[in-house]
Amino acid sequence: MFDFGKGLSRLKRYASTALLMIGALAIMFAGANFAARFFLPARSVANDVFAALDWPGSAASRELYRNVFKLSANDDPMARFSAAPPLVMHPTLPFATQKIDNRYYRVGLEGLRYEPGWSDGDVGALLAGSRPLIFALGGSTTFGYGLAGDETWPHMLNGILSANVLSQSAATRPVVLNFGAQAYDQRTETDKLIYLLRRGYRPTKVVMLDGWNDLFIARSNMRAVDRVVYHGFAQGRGEIAFTPAGTINRPSYIHLLLGDPSPLQQLIRHWREGPRQIEAVKFDRDAFVDGFDFREADFAFRHWAFFGEHHREKYKSEIVAYYRTNLALLKALADAYGFALHVFYQPIGILDDTNPFVSARARGAPGYRYISELVDVARAAIARGDLPMVDISQALDNVPGPRYLDTAHYSPEANAVLARTIASRIR
Repeated sequence: MFDFGKGLSRLKRYASTALLMIGALAIMFAGANFAARFFLPARSVANDVFAALDWPGSAASRELYRNVFKLSANDDPMARFSAAPPLVMHPTLPFATQKIDNRYYRVGLEGLRYEPGWSDGDVGALLAGSRPLIFALGGSTTFGYGLAGDETWPHMLNGILSANVLSQSAATRPVVLNFGAQAYDQRTETDKLIYLLRRGYRPTKVVMLDGWNDLFIARSNMRAVDRVVYHGFAQGRGEIAFTPAGTINRPSYIHLLLGDPSPLQQLIRHWREGPRQIEAVKFDRDAFVDGFDFREADFAFRHWAFFGEHHREKYKSEIVAYYRTNLALLKALADAYGFALHVFYQPIGILDDTNPFVSARARGAPGYRYISELVDVARAAIARGDLPMVDISQALDNVPGPRYLDTAHYSPEANAVLARTIASRIR
């Protein structure tokens, strides 16, 4: 006859032994990972031009913001920066600006940055109505990172254009819609424009301000059409969401749960693969033929300055080809959808000798020569008529006050000049 008491006692012993074994394995795994941290080489932080810059938050920058924004002693000079919206994933675009509503920023329908006083209802009516629409597309310098809603160049352009047509009824006056998004380059702006056209929105004009974000093609070693939109992968946890050798609809839930590879996994990878070198990273990797390597993509992103310097001559040709291809597509869209296209090459803050955020050390650091030479090549191509863009990179040369809030982003005074310059070209 089965002795229930003895069976239960035996089961308890087995369970206790199993728990002890699991606990011991967990302790061993944790110990191995703890030890691996000491053997892992330090994650290399490239000593490039960005590492040599002054950034918002320094004592000097805070004083500059107090002057630029006319702040009192009790005002937080970093408020505009800390209130800025983060990036979020989007199902079809690489990434988008998060919906937000605070003192300085209002972002809502279609990722649009609202003008002061606008509501969702106002924006919906504009997009669905018959009023002439001017789409302003660009990166964070168009969006207005570090700026309140009435300090961006699209807002100021709105004011200029409205003042020029006061005799017209409000329903027929053109209105500028700020579709700028942080970290967008000309390629992602084109993706956004196609998205908006597919949604059924019809602009009368499209104004694009490009240059700064386009320079960082060296952040990826892929072909231009395959280039990693790194911010999208960073937001979506690329390798974790879609694990190597897995299918798209069957992600690794262990990876999703644990996040980044454990120190032990990283150490095993390092021993197996060895340190990566710039020369060993394939240039213009074809995703269809050569595949895609997450670790190589991460390495190229972190060492963009050295990778760009190493392949500088190739990137000079590539930046012109990149613009030429984009602009041909944009022209085809303009012809097909009946809008006027205006593409401007923007002032590049890191190359402005008056920019207080760019030190002499930064101008001698890896990456600065790469940026400088690519800008020269792009501007020369525009000047000889090879690229149908308008070069306004010198528009801020006579601005007496501070032109920049950091390496790239414009002050309100600089945006006022840009708005006037753009207005004079699109009338």
